[in-house]
Amino acid sequence: MQEQDLFGNYLQGANGPHEPMSAMRDEKQLRLNSLQNDYQNIKQTQQSYGVPVIGDLFSAKPDDIEETIKSVYFMMKQRVADIDFRQEIRGKMNKADLHQKEIQE
Repeated sequence: MQEQDLFGNYLQGANGPHEPMSAMRDEKQLRLNSLQNDYQNIKQTQQSYGVPVIGDLFSAKPDDIEETIKSVYFMMKQRVADIDFRQEIRGKMNKADLHQKEIQE
């Protein structure tokens, strides 16, 4: 009887006796498909904006890891440049507003 319980537990999913192993495999496959779709969308968006494309996130090859790191680094540098530009523009606008107020007085 214990052998049946062990075998039965093996065939059941991690979420209890009501989820069979096939449901777990289906869920994992759906998740993987979703991640691969997201990955493709990110790559296409990066290409359209001229950002270096990330490496293959589903492999552990050093070249793919390096491409991903370079891509993330590029995006971070771009974000910093965007923030700096906005701060510069805000400073110029504030200076122009002060100058306008001085002229009006």
